[in-house]
Amino acid sequence: MNNLIIRVLALGITLILFLTSCSSDPSLQQYFVDSQEKQGFITTTIPKSIL
Repeated sequence: MNNLIIRVLALGITLILFLTSCSSDPSLQQYFVDSQEKQGFITTTIPKSIL
């Protein structure tokens, strides 16, 4: 019985986290897509080997 309560609570918390983590705010990826056509917008790639 105790194990069932813990599982139900864990499932509930997980569902709440998944539902609240989705936001409608623009992401960094969306910013890059929207800005890449703007004049003066510059992107660079840094190779992983530098780190």
